[in-house]
Amino acid sequence: MFIPALVTGQENRGAGSREQATQLFHEGKFSEALPLFTKLFDDSPSDRLLCYFIGACKVETGDYTPATENYLKFAGEEEVPARLFYYFARYYHANQDWNNALRYYNRFRNNAPAAEVEALRINELSELCSSKINPFVPVAADSVTETNLPVAEVVTPETEAAPALPAPDTLKPTATTPVEAEPEKPVSEKPAVQLQFIEFQVNPQVTYLVTDFFQVPEAKAAFEQGRRKQLRLDSLLVSAESNRNDYARTANPAERQALAEKILAQEQESLLLKAEVDQLYFQARDKENAWWETADYSALEKFNHLTDSLKQLQRQQAAPPAEKPAAPAVAVPQVTPAEYFDQPAGPTPQPAEADAGAVTYKIQIGSYSRGVPAYMKNLFDKLSKIRPIETYVDEKGVTVYTTGNVKKMEDAVVLQKQVRQEGIKDAFVVAFKDGKRISLQEAKNIEKP
Repeated sequence: MFIPALVTGQENRGAGSREQATQLFHEGKFSEALPLFTKLFDDSPSDRLLCYFIGACKVETGDYTPATENYLKFAGEEEVPARLFYYFARYYHANQDWNNALRYYNRFRNNAPAAEVEALRINELSELCSSKINPFVPVAADSVTETNLPVAEVVTPETEAAPALPAPDTLKPTATTPVEAEPEKPVSEKPAVQLQFIEFQVNPQVTYLVTDFFQVPEAKAAFEQGRRKQLRLDSLLVSAESNRNDYARTANPAERQALAEKILAQEQESLLLKAEVDQLYFQARDKENAWWETADYSALEKFNHLTDSLKQLQRQQAAPPAEKPAAPAVAVPQVTPAEYFDQPAGPTPQPAEADAGAVTYKIQIGSYSRGVPAYMKNLFDKLSKIRPIETYVDEKGVTVYTTGNVKKMEDAVVLQKQVRQEGIKDAFVVAFKDGKRISLQEAKNIEKP
């Protein structure tokens, strides 16, 4: 294995501590391993593999500060395990840098074994990231292990409730003066009011950025209920991922059986929660869309004026704080790791984007408007032990259940046979392009070279 070879190949006075730290790391005891790795790094500041372990431990313990990114970047300048991409992705996901997170999820998916990709639930995490859902909650500041690295002050958005905004039909264009940044203020000074932004598309012309845009009380209530269930769903997904990691590391049969039962229960609850969230969002969207269909053009025009101003405020709140000038570097023949960490982070290498317009195939295993029938739920429970089940709500409000995600029709046919053998006798292939369902004939035409 690559990591043990590097670890055992180090000749330094902390060999015993290094072996102990590495063992703790692979046992999932990251908070115990972190101070040991940090002490080793103090003694060997040019060891980039130690930076990998420190950065990984920080991510695993919920430390998503810039120091974590610096450790990962410094580690990436030499060959390290492919899981470095996974930790980069989680770091950016936790900081809501959606594009970088998705890029690194893809890089990990392309470089890691399929079993590891599946065990870490990369597809599910990518889907959460695409939906701009952040399941990673930073630990409290006083529980983060301190290191010898200087970290620039980070200004985070306030979490105050959004102020009440007038309804679009009462807005006037004169009240939409763009919000401008005030560079003369200190970096640490925060805006007097911070909005909690959402991204809720009602129709192709209308997307709500704040909950006060809702016009129908029942729709707003459905959205809020769906958002609360989504938080529960996010928590379940993270917990299930942690249990899968524990399952992979555990050799005791009794513990593995207990973990397997717990994971199954979490997957079943997640499946039901996902369907409930989709239904609630559909209800909210349907009621709001009905309101907009009867609204006059002036209401839409005023709504767009306010949305433009809110988007500028959103960009202002999301902008990273200005970095403080770096301390003068000591004149030395070469750049040391400590100096490297003091410098502003450079651009992150970006992999090639995924091909736009590519076709993906899934296996549809059911579609229901009033919940899954009991006899099918048993089949879904059985199938979920083998492969993940996904859901979406179609334009008629029907919840569609699918499994699998392949790029070629011939692979989809093989997968369909497997799913049928697993108990879903009427499973069939469906095709998607750019997130929208298309006919199989259209998919075949696109797939042709």
